[in-house]
Order: sequence, then structure tokens, then C-alpha cells
Amino acid sequence: MKKLILFSILFTVSVLSAEYHPHEKSPFGFHPAKVVAPSYPDIGYIDAEYIGIRWTREGIYAFWFLVQPELSDTTLDFTFYDNQYSIIPDSICILGNIAPQGGRDEGRCLGSSWLPVDSALYVRFVRMTIERYDGDGISDMPGLTNPIKYWQVGNEPDGSPRIHFPRLQRMTYDAIKEADPEAQVLIGGCTGFPHAYIHQYDIRFAPFMEELAGCCFDIFDMHWYGEANGEYNLVDTESRVNVLQYIHDNLVANGYPPDIPIWITEMGTYSGDPVPMGPHYNPPFQSERQHAGDLFKRNVFPFSRGVKKVFMAFGLIEGFNHDTGYFDFTGLIYDGWGPYDMSLGAKKLGYYTYKKMTEMLEGCEWEAGEDLSIIDSNIFIFRVERDSSPVLISWWDYYRDPHYSPGDTITFSVYDIACDSARITNVVPHYDLGIEVVEYSEAFDVDNVEISGDSLVLNLGVNPIIVEPMGDVGIKDQRSYFHPNEYEILAYPNPFNSTCHISTPFGSWIKIYNITGRVVFSLECTILECTKRLGASITSENNCSNAVTGLHANGEFLWRPNPTLNSGIYFIKATSGEQTVTKRIVYLK
Repeated sequence: MKKLILFSILFTVSVLSAEYHPHEKSPFGFHPAKVVAPSYPDIGYIDAEYIGIRWTREGIYAFWFLVQPELSDTTLDFTFYDNQYSIIPDSICILGNIAPQGGRDEGRCLGSSWLPVDSALYVRFVRMTIERYDGDGISDMPGLTNPIKYWQVGNEPDGSPRIHFPRLQRMTYDAIKEADPEAQVLIGGCTGFPHAYIHQYDIRFAPFMEELAGCCFDIFDMHWYGEANGEYNLVDTESRVNVLQYIHDNLVANGYPPDIPIWITEMGTYSGDPVPMGPHYNPPFQSERQHAGDLFKRNVFPFSRGVKKVFMAFGLIEGFNHDTGYFDFTGLIYDGWGPYDMSLGAKKLGYYTYKKMTEMLEGCEWEAGEDLSIIDSNIFIFRVERDSSPVLISWWDYYRDPHYSPGDTITFSVYDIACDSARITNVVPHYDLGIEVVEYSEAFDVDNVEISGDSLVLNLGVNPIIVEPMGDVGIKDQRSYFHPNEYEILAYPNPFNSTCHISTPFGSWIKIYNITGRVVFSLECTILECTKRLGASITSENNCSNAVTGLHANGEFLWRPNPTLNSGIYFIKATSGEQTVTKRIVYLK
């Protein structure tokens, strides 16, 4: 058992403000969602619908060379794509990809360029493709019931030696919008693995953004793979830069709106033991249990950081290239081939984890969620709402604790829960490998816990959990925060990018220093004195802050750094009598 951490959170309720089509708003996707394997009985989208996949990015993109095989013959043959798109159930949204050709030279691009050999014919192909599948009743595919309203231009252009991709993006974007002004356009996805991601982005993708200058795509797409050792967190493992924030800032600097959506249409994790990927990367063995937990984190964490959709890749079933490489082991269903395979059609733990995740988190209002993570203890906590009821998602990155031993757990308390009881679900099935799930409903550890004294003790092991309030859910008049049981400073989130909640006993004097020792914030009275004198607010005008505006309530101090302060490391110093403690925090703009 690890150290006790006392943490306070209020479960609140709210009302959804807008109606939407559930499958279009859903964040859960796969690339591709279709299962194709000889002798497998559930060919198609049976598994996808069963585990709650709501988006598919199909494996065969809409290529010009396939639709118009001969440039001298202007006839466009959509037979292949009619067959591909028509069998996708109406419950699953489609993200289409469109381009002159793929990675191989099919003779449709100029030399080492992305530009088509005949721009007018290519634009005609794009317009007619969009028109055929847009569902507006004009020149639609016969029997069309599942229109395509989202299109992506190519795939991973930064991984190709070809040049002029921004010009292809602009040309294709204009053609798509002319055919369907309501269509949403994605730029081809930015590769790929966490190591040196920022370096590669700066070299290959950032110049695209500079040339496009705020134009020619509605949604940015990035791809992200890696291992089950915390690489779900979208941080470059070489530079330690927050990749999502870096890309967002680069987009804004190049004229894109601050709220431009970001999707991840290829997100990968694996089980098994892939062969090395070149001389510099040898993926380690990962168990099904590691795979399942990492899969869950690789969806939830991006959602908590504003990513709109995540498509797991490559495919629901294993066997991408059958070369025992990384991508052969990312699927959730065994294909009957290769090491560690449990037989064709056997489901991995991650298959059921994905189903449990979509069952419990589909419809959550991620934008209204709140990150309450305890960084110093490697505990992720995120509060989100579903159907006007709060849901708490949490996990412990135990592998970051140098003192962790198998079987260890870590405990913290949640306070001010305005409900009668809570249901705690472990999202990774408890059964052993190779044992078929007889009853899906019995595959997960679920605890129903009565709430006593408005507090709930949560015990985290290696698997993520979801906490749902049960019974009568009330609304508290005000939120109360950390309740430290010893003299200490607690701060969350940490790192933070706008405000940091700082909690110390009421009798403390507070100062915050930068890394050079300069005071950047201080209270000129103790928290207790300021509470008595000022009530609910502390501002520079009332002489309780000599640096920036701050607020406090029930012992918690809310620090909003001055906009002139730089990102970096800061230290909170709390003094009460003869006791002085400090806390390291990280500010990321």
C-alpha cells in the first residue's frame, strides 16, 4: 500500500444544452473498423458495432488512379468504392481519404511531386467523388444511406519524399468545398512515434502550415503510437515538449483559429513482442493487460486535453503486414498467425476494455470536464459528465514510481460526494489470458460502495477505473478542496497552463518564487487573516496580493499567473510559525 493522499472533489450535475447525432459527435473510431480475415465468421462490422465503434477510416482510400484507370478515358468507375462504403452500417460514421495516388507511384503525380499530372481531371475526380457520397440527392450513389461528410487529403505527407503537398491540399480542399460546402476537410495526418516528434514536425509539417497560412483544412490530424509506459501522454520523449500544445500554438501562429479541432486518426498500442523497427527502436514485450490499460488511456487522455476523436489503428484484427512488426500486434482480435496468438477470432482483453469504455463514456461532455490529476503521485483524475451525471476516471502510472513492486496499490480519498453510493468499475477484465468470456457482464470487477461522511476511498492498482455516483445525486452549494492531514502544500493540476489550485492550512503565509529566487506572487496576510478580512476574494486592489490576482475559498488559494510570466518551474513557499515547506510546480503556457 502506497502513501495516503487526501483529495477533494465535488460531483455536480448540469444539463446538456444541445441536441446532436450521437454517432457524429462520438469520439470513438477505428482505422479501419471492418474485419477482413479468411475463415473468420464475423466478417464486416459485426465486432465494430458490438464494441461501440462509431467512426471508421477505411483502409482503401479514394484514389484517382483506381476510379479513372485510363486518363484518356474520362469515365469514372466507382464500383469498388460503392461496395466499400455501402456496407458500412448507418450507425458508423465514415471518414473518407482522397488523393491522386498512395505511397507507390501509380503515374498520377508529377515526378517527385504531389501535384497531379492533370490538375483539371483530378479536380473533376474529386468533385464527382464528393458529390456521389455527400447525400444531397444530386448524383448520389444509388441506395446511399450513410453519407460521407468528412474527407481527408492523403495520409502522412510528411513521411513522403514528394514535394508540393500544400498545393495538393489547397487544390483538393477547394474541390471538396465546391461539391459540398458543408463537408469538413482534414489535412493528411502528421506522423507518428513519440521520439523526436517535435523535431520531425518542425522539419516537415511546420512548413506546410506556414505555406497554407490559415487555409485549406477544417480539422488538423496527427498520428501517435508508442508503448504502454506513459507514452499516451502526447509528450515528445526526446524534448519532453507537450506535442498537442506545440501543434496548437503553431497552428494559431500560422493563422488558424484557436478552437480548430484536432483529431488523432491513427492511435496505436500493442500486445506481444514485435521485431525491432530499424536500428534505433526495439519495442519491448507487452502483455494483453498492459495493452488494454494503455488502449483506455490513449483514448481518455487525448479527450481530456481537447482532442475530438481518436481512431485506434491498425484494424480490429491483427496481422497488418504479417512480418511480426509493431503494426501486426495492435489489433484487438487474434488472426490465428504469429507468436503469442491465441487462435483465429480469440478476443484480447483490450477488445472488452474498449467495449466497456464506450458503454460507460459514450456521450460524455469532455469539453466541460475538469482535470484533477495529482502529478507528484502519478495519479490521473478527470471529472466529466454524462447524461447530466458526473463520472470520475482515474488511473495510477505505477511504472513511474521507482519503489513500485508488483501488487502495490495507492490510495486517496475523494471528499464532498453529493450522492448516496458509488459504483467503481475496473475497466480491464479480471479473467486470465486464454479464457473465453462466458458472460461479458461478469468479466469486470465492479464494487458498489456506500458513501459515508461524504467521502470515498479509492484504491488504485495497475488498471484504470471509472467511478459513477449512484442513488440520489445532490448539488453542493460550494466546492471544498484538498484536506491535507499533515502540514503540507498540495497543488493541482501540476503542470498547469492557466490556474493552479494551492492548498495549505489557514495559518500559512504564501509566496511563490521563480527558479532564480525572485518572488512572483505573495499574500501580505495569512490565508486565515485574508479570509476574515476580505471574504471570498483577494486582489491587488485590496492589498492582499502584490503580484497577481488570486482567489481563495475554504483554505484553497487559486493562483492565476500574470500573463507576463514565462513557462517554467516555480516554487510555492508556505510558512506557518516555525514551519516552512515548499512545493515545486510547473507552469506551461
